[in-house]
Amino acid sequence: MLVTGAGASLGAGEGAAAGVAVEEPTGGGVGAGAGPHAAAATVSAVSIRPVMEREGSGGSRGPPTFRGRPAALGSDAMDYERGRFCWVDLSAHDLDGAIEWYEKYFGWKAREEDTEGGPRYVTFFLGDAKVAGAGQMPEPQQAQMPPVWSSYIKVDDCAADEAAAKELGAETILPTMQVMQHGSMCVIRDPTGAAVGFWQPGAHHGADLCNQPGSFTWNELATRDMADAKRFYGELFGWTTKPIPGDNPAEVIHLGDRENGHMLFMNEAWKGMPPMWTVYFAVDDCDAMAARADELGGKVMVPPFDIAPGRIAVVADGQGAHFYIIALKNPS
Repeated sequence: MLVTGAGASLGAGEGAAAGVAVEEPTGGGVGAGAGPHAAAATVSAVSIRPVMEREGSGGSRGPPTFRGRPAALGSDAMDYERGRFCWVDLSAHDLDGAIEWYEKYFGWKAREEDTEGGPRYVTFFLGDAKVAGAGQMPEPQQAQMPPVWSSYIKVDDCAADEAAAKELGAETILPTMQVMQHGSMCVIRDPTGAAVGFWQPGAHHGADLCNQPGSFTWNELATRDMADAKRFYGELFGWTTKPIPGDNPAEVIHLGDRENGHMLFMNEAWKGMPPMWTVYFAVDDCDAMAARADELGGKVMVPPFDIAPGRIAVVADGQGAHFYIIALKNPS
């Protein structure tokens, strides 16, 4: 969000900082220097592939449909429900380089924000719609952690939800703070070790567009303790989960009757990697966008493959920040 070092703090909370040993997964193809987040994305994709590509499973235990939030938010539907993911942003080593890369990759346009003397932050637009943000990671942190995409959950009272999270076993990374007129935020590390941001809207309500090409569409938690993750988020936000059939435990997250991401178990293939939340972006053509990442100096970490909701791949930008891309069969 629009705050000094916010994205960097969130990324650091995921355990990417100092001393995390990363073992590149078999068949991963993660580039040198990509860090634990990039390696983890590869393992995640390998883990979810057999789980999510079961086309005919159907029913409440079937694969996710990626219909967790409105396709577009207009003036009459600006408010995200409490507990819904509302925003994603990038903490970049080189903000100007990131702006250039993502403007070419997704067709976004960056608007420089007034941070009142703090590190630079931009909002990315797709047409007139806000879709994501990016900030400059402070230089001292760059030696300790790679660039990282971060996820934010909408809350109504940031300080109260920070306190409630701590009572449920979370740790505060960045205490609740006012971000000018835009809103309030905090960053916590959940009891399983994954960092996530809370956002209480002011003038900035969150993304204007979701589930459409060039906007975020899904958020994934990788954790070694799914039972505790379900307890924590269930008690804090009322999330429920439904198992996805497969050999490696994974469950779709629901908020009410709508899907809100998924969580999966970090098995032995994840050795040395931290728990984390990862962002998915919708695209029109997964194969073409994977190839475009390579053309622009990024990397295809997991080549495109089919799952029930669509066609998916894992890519990294030119600085190594990883994310999923998915061509959805049913964006609505």
